[in-house]
Amino acid sequence: MINFERKEHYGLSDLLRIVALLRSEDGCPWDRVQTHASLRRSLLEEAYEAAEAIDREDPALLKEELGDLLLQVVFHADIERQAGDFTMDDVADGSVQQNAGDGNTQGSPFGRFAWPCVFSSPAFNSLPVGKLTSKITLPLTKQDRKSN
Repeated sequence: MINFERKEHYGLSDLLRIVALLRSEDGCPWDRVQTHASLRRSLLEEAYEAAEAIDREDPALLKEELGDLLLQVVFHADIERQAGDFTMDDVADGSVQQNAGDGNTQGSPFGRFAWPCVFSSPAFNSLPVGKLTSKITLPLTKQDRKSN
């Protein structure tokens, strides 16, 4: 039996630890053999269930479904951590780099920043909301980004 600290409130680091424990030598044999391909359907199902919670305007259900989706994201990142390719921190870093801007938004219609109204010049914020909305038409698909 794996020793896991029980507490009143858990954070992301606890989820990362649980998934690492599940996939460890002392963890669950089923979890250890999962691949991106074998988990693909679960990832999609959890995304659709989160979308359904949004459609229902049910915050409690949305919280639960986002947690299920987050587990899938963490699980996929852990597969890559074990392969030595990237970690969950690398996933978060890539997202921040892409969205807050540091040159990792190649192909973005906004250049360096995914949200120029927040991370760009004050002049951008002087645009009327209608014009601002027309300038922030997100996002290019991965295929669009590859072709730019």
